[in-house]
Order: sequence, then C-alpha cells, then structure tokens
Amino acid sequence: MPSPAPDEALRSSGSDSVEPPVRDNLIRAARSRLNRASRDQPRGHGFISLLPALTVAVPAFVLALAGQLTWTATVSEATEEVARMAESAAETADRALSGYAVAAARVSDRLAELAAEAPTAFEHRAHALLAELVQEFDPPVIAFALDAAGVPVAASHLFPVPTGQSLSDRDFFQALSGANPPAVHISRMFVGRFDGRLFFAVSRGRWSRPDTQGRGRFDGLVTISVDPNTIGAGLRRLLPHNTDRIALLRDDGVPIASSVIHAEPLQVDSGARAVSALAAAGATSDRHWAGQDGNGEARLEAARRLNGFPVYAVATRPLTAVRAEWRSAFGPYLAFGVPAIAALLALSLRVRSDQLRLVTANATLLRDVERSEDRLERAKRYAMVGTFEVDLTTGRSLRSPEYMAVNGLAPSAARETHADWMRRLHPDDRAAAEARLLNAVADDSRITEYEQTYRIVTPSGEVRWISARGEIERDARGRALVMRGIHVDVTSLRSTEAQLAETDARLVLAQDAVGIGTWEWLPTQGRLYLAQRALQLIRYKSSDTAPPWRDVMRCVLPQDRRLLWRGLREVLAAGTMRVELRIRASAEPGAPTPWIIIRARAVDLGDGKGRRILGVAYDITERKQDEIRAALLAQEVEHRARNAMTLVSGLVRMTTAPTHEEFVATLEGRIRSLSQTITLLGRSRWAGAAIGELVREELAAHLSSAADRRDIRIDGPEVMLDVDATQHVSMAVHELATNSAKYGALSVPDGSIEVTWRMEGATVAMTWKERGGPRVAAAPEHEGFGTFLIRSTIENQLGGTLEMAWEPDGLRCSMRFLPTAR
Repeated sequence: MPSPAPDEALRSSGSDSVEPPVRDNLIRAARSRLNRASRDQPRGHGFISLLPALTVAVPAFVLALAGQLTWTATVSEATEEVARMAESAAETADRALSGYAVAAARVSDRLAELAAEAPTAFEHRAHALLAELVQEFDPPVIAFALDAAGVPVAASHLFPVPTGQSLSDRDFFQALSGANPPAVHISRMFVGRFDGRLFFAVSRGRWSRPDTQGRGRFDGLVTISVDPNTIGAGLRRLLPHNTDRIALLRDDGVPIASSVIHAEPLQVDSGARAVSALAAAGATSDRHWAGQDGNGEARLEAARRLNGFPVYAVATRPLTAVRAEWRSAFGPYLAFGVPAIAALLALSLRVRSDQLRLVTANATLLRDVERSEDRLERAKRYAMVGTFEVDLTTGRSLRSPEYMAVNGLAPSAARETHADWMRRLHPDDRAAAEARLLNAVADDSRITEYEQTYRIVTPSGEVRWISARGEIERDARGRALVMRGIHVDVTSLRSTEAQLAETDARLVLAQDAVGIGTWEWLPTQGRLYLAQRALQLIRYKSSDTAPPWRDVMRCVLPQDRRLLWRGLREVLAAGTMRVELRIRASAEPGAPTPWIIIRARAVDLGDGKGRRILGVAYDITERKQDEIRAALLAQEVEHRARNAMTLVSGLVRMTTAPTHEEFVATLEGRIRSLSQTITLLGRSRWAGAAIGELVREELAAHLSSAADRRDIRIDGPEVMLDVDATQHVSMAVHELATNSAKYGALSVPDGSIEVTWRMEGATVAMTWKERGGPRVAAAPEHEGFGTFLIRSTIENQLGGTLEMAWEPDGLRCSMRFLPTAR
C-alpha cells in the first residue's frame, strides 16, 4: 500500500526495521479457514460435476410440465366437445323421433274413425292416409298399419298391401301387444320383408275404445319405418372432426342409427354395456374414457338420453385424434424448448469446465499453503494480505513482510517512501492512483475511509492488481494524522471477473445465435426492461432498455395489439403466455411483414418486488413466409396437375395411328414431352422456362454426336415463357421434331435443322427450317393430327400465327406468339 503523502511530506525516519502488526489469533483463524476450505473442496467439485444435469433438469421438467398441462387442457376441451356432440345429437334425434311418434298417433286416430267403413273402402282410405302422411317427411318414410294378428292392413307405398306375411315376430309388435305396452316403441334395426331395405320402426298401438271397466282391446298398431342412414346423415352434420362418431342406442344397448353409413343392422359393441348401465342407474348423461373399440383403440365417450324416448345419443372420439390435437398444441413448445435446453446444456458444460479448472487451481493453491507455513503467515486472514501504517505528521511509513511480498519484494518488514510506491505503479494507472491518494489525505477533504484498486509492476515484470483499503485518523480541525490499512492482491479476483464477463458474453452470443431476445416486466412497479436483441426484434428506434409500454405498443401492428394485451392479462391470471405478433415493417417496398413470437412466465423471486414476468421473443418471419409459400406452391401444383391431366386426356382422345404399336409410340412420345416440360418447370419452381432450354430438351435425342452427324443449330435471345406458354410451345416443337424424325431432315444422317427466334416488340418470331432431308415435292394433301396440334397450340392457345412452307429442301415453319399464354 502506498504512503498517503507526497514525497516532500514523507521523509525517511532513519530506522532500519519495523514491527509489523501481526497477531497470533489472525494466523490461527486463517489456518482454520484454509483447512476447512480444503476439506470442503471435494464436495464443491461434486456439485460442479452435477451442474450440467441440474441445468438441463429444470427446463426439461418445465417442458414436461408444459406437456402435461397441455395434455390436460386438450383432454378437457375434447371431453367438453364430445359432450356437446352427444347433447346436440340427442336434441336432433329427439325432434326427429317426436315427429314420427306424433305422426303415428295421428294415423292411429284417423284409422279408428275409418274402422266402421267397409273393408274395401277402409283399405283405400287407409292407404291414402298413409301415403299422405309420408309426404310430410323429407326424405319420405314408409308407414304400415297392422291388425291385432300382425298382418298388414295398409301401407304407404303398396296397394293393395300384401297380406301373406305376418309381422307379429317383430319386437315392436311383441312389445305393443304384450302386457304394460309403452306409448311409443323404438325398434331395433331390421331388413324389410317387402322391399329388403334397412329400417328401424317408431310404433304406436291401436286400441278400441275402453269399456265400462276402462279396458280397451288391442286392435293392432301403426309403425313408421325410418331409414337409419337418413338419421345418420343428420348426425354427421354435427361432427366437428371426421374421426368422431355418433350413434343412437336404445336403453338396452341396441343401436338404431349411426353417423357411419351401413347396409346391415349394427351389432352391439362395448359401448352398449355402458349405455345399459346408464339406463339401469337412471342417469341421463355421462362422459368417460371407454375401453377399446372394434379397432382395438381407446376412445373418449359421452352419452345423453333423449327427453321423450328410451334412447341414448352416444358420441365418441378416438384417443389418436386427441393425441393429434395435443401434438399440434404442444409442438411449438418443443420447437422452442429443445433448442433452448441444448443451448443451456452447452453453456453449462463450458461453465463446468471453467469451474473445474478453477477448482483444480484452488486445490493446488491450498495444498501449497498447507505445505508452507510461510505462505500461511503471509496470507494471514485473507491470503496475501499486507498491512501498512503511515504517520502523516512525521512521514514514517511502515510495511509488513506480507505487504512487501505482495509487491514482489523480499518478504521482510521495511520502511518505504512515497516515491517507492509511485515507481511500482503501472504507467497507465500512475496519475489517477496518486491523485486519488492525495485527495484522500488532504486536510480539507474530510475523508476518513480510503479505498482504491490499481495495478503495479513487480521487479520481475509481473502485473498485479492491488486493492488498498484504509482508515484516516484526523484531529479536531480535520487534519490527517495517521492512515492504517491493508494491501491485498486481487489479481485472481480480477481474472475471475473477466471469466464471468466472458461467460456472460457467451450467453448473450448464444441468445443472439438462436435469435432470442429477453425481457422483464415488474407489474407492481410498472417497469419494463428489454434486452438489445428484443429491442431489435420489435424495431424500436431508441436504445433505451426501459421503454414505456405505449412506445412498445406502437411497434406492433394495430390489429395485433389486442392479442398482446390479452396475452399480458393471461400471464397475470394463468402465469404463462404465448402470442404471435406482427411488427411494423420498414418502408422498403416488398419487404415482408416481420413476425415475432412472445413467450413469458410469471415468477416470484422472493425479493420483495412481487411477481415479475420473465419472457423471451424471437423472430418467426421466415417460418410465416415458408407457410405462405408452401400454401401457394400447393395451390400451384394442384392447378398444374389438373391442367396436365386435362392435356393428357385430350392427347389420348385425339391421337390416332394405323396400328396399335404406332399409336402407343406416338402417345408415349407426347406424354414424355409433357413430362420433360413439367420437369423443366419444376426446376424453376414453376416460374417458366427459357425458349433455348426448352428447344434443347426436346431435341436432346437428335443433337450431333460422334455416332450421329446431324447438324442442329439453335440460336436466339434469352426469352422466358410463362408456365402455360412453355407447355404449348414444347408440344409444338415436339410435334415438329417427331414429324422430322419420321419424314424430314431428322430421318436421314445428313439432315440439318435450324431453330431460331427473335423478339419483335412483345412478340416472339420463331422459325423452324429443315435442310438435307428427303426432297419435298408438294405440301401434304391432308393435314395430320401433328400439324393440327401445332396449329391449335400456336393459334388458339397462344393467340399467334403459323405459316408452314413445304419447300423442296425441307419444311420451313414460321411461328409468331406472345411469351405469355392467353
């Protein structure tokens, strides 16, 4: 520690030695602490080894907890939705069955009025009555009237009604003709004996007027046969997902209708037992996880009893559908959580490596201290602590052996001057350190506690950081009398601080590498803090890391601000939030709208500041753009696939040939040309194709080689055709090449072809010229399909013109068209 007065104020007293203020109790305390630290070191080493596991365990647990909470919420929502399906199905089925029951009652009353008429008139009137009844329903149903023996006496769709068969074996006849008949009976599904159609029946009994004792005679019944698939069509409209199912079951578990189309009566399955149990318990509704269905899969099931009938509406959703909804909801958590955990693991491994290196260094130091009593003496209480005492009135400056050792000198007590201290100061710190010292001991400063940190250079050239602390004793007038203090080597502390700063920098770099910006909000104090990366994400113009909420809101598109407010309310109420927002884009034309995702969690650190919201934000603009591009590409592929299929269909219908083999070869060539064109367009992501590339693709099989001396010249400027124009021009070039290979220049070894084009304004002028082929006497008498196809594509599809000149040395075909199809 330096002397606290200028050189002229601190003169040597002439003494050759000093008594350093060393006490035995300090030595014993230092030894005790160092030994205890040495014993505790292996325990700390074990904790550091577990640091990566502990670092990953917490976020992994949080991610697993989020998955569990998401699953619970998904199951709860699915349960409510299945229950609503069952309730809606019950209401729908109740209305339908009530309509059939009321109609059966009206018919029963009218038949009672017609009973007095002659049999022939009764049959006519009854048939007309039933025929009129079924017209009230859409789609129409079938109605029967049976006598007391179960023989049909009238039908809505048959006249005269067949009387050779009895329906007394049907469950509705047995129930209504037996003891304690119900007012309305809903039968099981059956196949009609007269028309072979699948039905279930809604039936009412017909009774003669009661006698004096109140008893009526059973005269038969009226039954309305309902197509279960008609009821099923109405149930299907209630399904929110195509994997959901709704069925109507009687209270004995027998199914009467289902949202799945079927041609035969449904069989009783595991769900029937649950409905039977509900009916036995008198329950009107239930929701639960059911056992495995016919496919061996668990399902979520809800049942609701119809108000007026012993029938339950049962809605089901398979477990696989619930899992799919959960995966869709939990996927974003995994997309963020797994990379974040990986980044934390990498960071913790690096920190563990640094800490283990420090632990090893400290262990070496402790072993050296234990082996050397001299080190323990010099370390004293804080290790490597030197003491000093300066009499500011006489200039006497006393240094302890530890003080001298800290400064790289012989460890013996000594007397020094202010100049000695100044010589050891690092050149960069010399002026500032001396000014701080002189200011502290000045009579008018009133300072009683002195401290500063500076660098020294030892005689061996080593740079050390020194922390000096002391007390200044003053008299009543404020004059500085004595300064006593300690002198500590804090080089290792500075090194540790530098390593910690480096670790923090790595954390910031890791966050920047994955594009994550952090933010914190203290609702109780109304303060908001954003890291620089978060400010960049929201395009905030200022570098202020504590902006007001109103300025942050202005960075969000107006239509998304309500989402952000809603997310903040959710995190205050539920503890978590996840919001996707659009940020105001830059003024650059064509720049995409930035998207960010904000996640946060409410925590209480127990520091008395109340709950705070800790969150992250990262850019998802590229993901959003990918989603838009994927949707557009899917639409484009679908559109082009339909066009291609239409074109292939037209080629198949219009291609003709004298033989089957020639027909197949011609058709395969045209389809192959279409396939090559589609491949060419695919390489450009359906942006179009250049004429030169298109022509070379079509003539690739005929280009000159060592074995084929044909001369083919292709020349013209780089002109891009759109997708439709590419397909039409490629078809025309293919037909020209095919005709040339059969009859023209490409049919002989010495033939040549010249394909050139140029731009005339907005129009492409293209010429196909053949030379060296078989001599042409005259133009063909009849225009073949190939020529027709060329003319149709150029003139009709591209709105251009076509001229074909059959010159003696070969065909000259001149085409003019726009590079964009009409």
